[in-house]
Amino acid sequence: MSINPVSTYRIQFNKDFTFKDLERIIPYLDQLGVKTIYASPVFEATPGSTHGYDGTDPNKINPEIGTEEQLKKISNELKKRNIYWLQDIVPNHLSFHGNNKWLMDVLEKGQSSRYASFFDITWSHPDYNGKLMVPFPGSDLEKQLKLKFPEAKHYVITPWQETDKRINYRRFFLVNGLICTNVQDNNVFNNYHSLIKRLSDSKIFDGLRVDHIDGLYDPTKYLNDLRSLAGESSYIVVEKILEPGENMPDYWPVQGNSGYDFLGMVNNLFTNHSAEFELTALYNYITGDEKSVEQQVREKKSYILFRHMRGELNNLTRLYKETGLAGNDTNDEEIRELIAGYLISCSVYRYYDDNVPLMKRDIGKTGDGIKKFYTRCMQFTGPLMAKGVEDTLMYTYNRFVGHNEVGDSAEFFGYSVKQFHELMKYRSVHWPYSMNATSTHDIKRGEDVRARLNALTCFYDEWAALVKNWMNDNKKFKTNGRPDNNDEYLVYQTLIGSYPFQGDNYINRLKEYFQKALREAKVHSTWAEPNEAYERACIIFIQRILEDNTEFKKTFFPFLEKISWYGMFNSFGQLILKFTCPGIPDIYQGTELWDLNLVDPDNRRAVDYDIRMKMLKQDKSFGELINTFQTGEVKLKLMHQLLQIRNQYHEIFTNGEYVPLHIDGKYNDHVLGFMRKHDRSAIVVFVPVTYALIESENKEVVKMIERSIPENLFQRKLLHLSDLFQIIHLDLVA
Repeated sequence: MSINPVSTYRIQFNKDFTFKDLERIIPYLDQLGVKTIYASPVFEATPGSTHGYDGTDPNKINPEIGTEEQLKKISNELKKRNIYWLQDIVPNHLSFHGNNKWLMDVLEKGQSSRYASFFDITWSHPDYNGKLMVPFPGSDLEKQLKLKFPEAKHYVITPWQETDKRINYRRFFLVNGLICTNVQDNNVFNNYHSLIKRLSDSKIFDGLRVDHIDGLYDPTKYLNDLRSLAGESSYIVVEKILEPGENMPDYWPVQGNSGYDFLGMVNNLFTNHSAEFELTALYNYITGDEKSVEQQVREKKSYILFRHMRGELNNLTRLYKETGLAGNDTNDEEIRELIAGYLISCSVYRYYDDNVPLMKRDIGKTGDGIKKFYTRCMQFTGPLMAKGVEDTLMYTYNRFVGHNEVGDSAEFFGYSVKQFHELMKYRSVHWPYSMNATSTHDIKRGEDVRARLNALTCFYDEWAALVKNWMNDNKKFKTNGRPDNNDEYLVYQTLIGSYPFQGDNYINRLKEYFQKALREAKVHSTWAEPNEAYERACIIFIQRILEDNTEFKKTFFPFLEKISWYGMFNSFGQLILKFTCPGIPDIYQGTELWDLNLVDPDNRRAVDYDIRMKMLKQDKSFGELINTFQTGEVKLKLMHQLLQIRNQYHEIFTNGEYVPLHIDGKYNDHVLGFMRKHDRSAIVVFVPVTYALIESENKEVVKMIERSIPENLFQRKLLHLSDLFQIIHLDLVA
C-alpha cells in the first residue's frame, strides 16, 4: 500500500535556493498546510545549474545545494511535522560535461571503458571510426580533454552544427550537452539508482517523480524495476504529456503522472468555447493563413526532422537495413522517406505496445529486428513532437495562446461541463492519485496568465474590435514593418495575460521572453542564427505603444482592468478544482500569490517568501481581500483554506467517488457542480466556469445551485467565497 500525498509543493533547488533556504521556510509551509515537498533534482549537476536536469553524478548530492547530512536533517524535521518528500529523478540522460566521471572514463578508454555501455552511443557510426563525437569546439571540455588525453584515441572534436546532420550518441531532444543513458541495462540501472535506493530505503525519499519517461528504451521495464527498487509503499509518478483523448498505460506500476493532463483539462473548462469561431476568424484576418493546425503540426515536425534531426533519421535508416528489414531493391533515400513519414505522422509522443503485429514471414529473427527498430523509433517520436509542437508551433500558431501549453493543445478551444465531468469520472476510477498541476517549471505561461486569457474569451467581440484598432493605430510604432502581424498579435495577448499589478522589471522580462519566443518560432530568428534586429524591433514596438498618452494605453488599460477582475475569479475556480477534483493538488513554488510569469527562466525567478509569511499571519475576510485583490493575498488565503479542508477531509478527496451534479436551467454549462462521496460523508463543490457571463444573473444562478444539492443530506458549509463559489461538507442522512 503506497503512501499517497495529501498535497505537494514544488521546490526548484539551485545555488540560489539551497537546503538551508528550504529549512528557513519549513515552518511557513507547515502553517500553510503543505504535506509533501516535491523537490527538483538534488543530485550533482553542471556547476551553476539553475534546474538540476543536467546531472553529472546521480550518486552524489549537488554540493551547490547542500550535503546528504543536511538532507537527512531536513527529513527529520519534516517527519516531525508529518511532511513527506517526493523526489524528481532523471534516468534518461546526464550532462556531457567534464564533471561526468563515467563519461570522462569513456572519452579516455573508449569501448574498453567499464562505462561504455552506460551511454547510448552508436560506436559503429561510419563517420566516426569507433570514436565518440564531442561537439563542443573551443569549450572548457575540449581544453580539459586535450590536457588529460592529448592522443584523442577515443573521441573526435566536431563543430556543434554537425549534430544536425550526423550524430553518434542519443541526446535529450536537441540538446547536445545532454547525453542519454542505457538505463534499460540492469547494470546501468543499479549503478544509476544506487543513492536513490539508499535514500528511498531510509525513507528520506517517500516518493519518486520520473522525468521524461518517453525517452527510455523500455518504459514499462524501467517502471517495474523502479517499483521493485523503491518498494510498494513508494509514491511514483511519471512526467508524461498526453495528447487529447490519450490515456496512460494502466499496467504501469505507478500512481499517475505529474499533472500536465489536469492542467489542460482545467484550462479548457474555463475557456468559453462559444468564442472559437470569432477568435479563429480574427486570427485568419490578422495572418491571412488558414492552414489547419494538423497541417501546421506536420510542417513543423518535418522542419525539425530534416533540419535538426537528420543525423538521428540517418541512424534509423542504417538500423533498418542492419536488422535485415530492407529489401534488396530498396535504396537509402526511399527508406529514409518512409521512416520520416512514420515519425512525423505519429500523433502522440510515443506508443508503448511492443507486441508489434507481424506477418508469418517476419516471425523469428526478422521479427526481432522489427521490434528493435520499432522501439528505437519510439525514442525519437517524443523529441520530434516536443520540438515540432511544444517548442515551435506553440510559438507560431497564435490564434489563442492560452492553449499553447504543455498538456494542452493549440487545436483545442474549450470543454463543456459535461465533457469535464466525463474526464473526472475516468480519472476518479483509473488515476485517483495522479497529480493535479496548474503551474510547473515547464509551462509556457503561469496559471493566472491563462486565467486572464480565459476571461478574455468571454469578451471576444470587444477584444476583436480593440485588436483591429490597435493594429491600425500602432503601425507607426513598427520598425520597417517589424514585428509582423502574427508576432504583434502575440504581443497583445502577452500583455493582457501577464501585465503585472506592480512594477517588477517587466520590460526586461518581456525582452527575455520575446527573445526566446521568436527564436523558438524559427521564423524570423533562431538560436543558431539570431536576428537581433528583429528581436530588438519587437521590444521597441512594445516600449513605444506603452509610452504616455498613446491611443493604445487609453484603451488597453481599461480593458486590462476588466480582464484582471474576471481573471481573478477564474483563478479562484481553477484553484478550487485543483484541490477538490480527483488527484493530488500540486502547488508550484510562489504561486500562493498571482502567477503572472512567462516561460522559463521567467517562471524560475526567486520567490519572496518573507512577504508570503507576513501575509499568512494576517486575518482578513475574503471581502476585504477581494477589494485589494491586486496584492494576491486573497489567493494565498484561499489556498490556505483549501489546504486545511484537504487535510481535514483527505479520505473523501483521495478515495471519494466523483458524482456530477446537474445544474438545471439555461446556465447549466456555466457552472460546474459535483460531489466527492466517501462512506457517510461528502463534499459538494460549485464553481462558475464563465463567471463574466453570469455575474449579472447571480441570484438566479444561486437558486439553480441550491436546487441541485441532493435533499437527503445535512449541510454544513466549509468555504463560502461568494454565492457562486461554494464548498459544502455534507453528512448523509440515513
